[in-house]
Amino acid sequence: MRNQDETERARMSIGVVERMTGINANTLRMWERRYQLGPSKRSPGGQREYSTTDIDHLRLIKKLLDKGMRIGDIAQLPTKTLTSLVIEAGNPDHTPQEIFEPLQTQVVGTAISQYFRNHLKRYPKLAIEHVDTPAESWLNNPQIQGKSLLFLQQDNLNRRHFEALTQI
Repeated sequence: MRNQDETERARMSIGVVERMTGINANTLRMWERRYQLGPSKRSPGGQREYSTTDIDHLRLIKKLLDKGMRIGDIAQLPTKTLTSLVIEAGNPDHTPQEIFEPLQTQVVGTAISQYFRNHLKRYPKLAIEHVDTPAESWLNNPQIQGKSLLFLQQDNLNRRHFEALTQI
């Protein structure tokens, strides 16, 4: 039986990784460019050398992609978070939204409200209330009762803004 250091030193080529994960080699190269999902090491000649840790990480990503998640949403997540998502997605008794109560959220500002409206599916754990007024107006009369999370669009914060936010 190999110890962890020996296992980590085991390096596999992109072709081996393709066979082990079911992810096409061209896709792996594209993910490396777009999302920095490349191997943890390269040979002195520049060849990709994937470790078992790299492969385990890619396998988690593949499982989540097979469950319908988007690569752009999960590519930068750490292994621990990916593992939790795989467990969550694999539980037949629950959907991910049923496991946690949605966070009551208020989004203040025209552009940021529009962003969240356009990308609601990306944030299934947020119950969002949109306030389509500029933050400056909202800061004069903030209404955030019962909200767990606040997204506030403000180009800059001055002392008066900061004081108003600390009173909430």
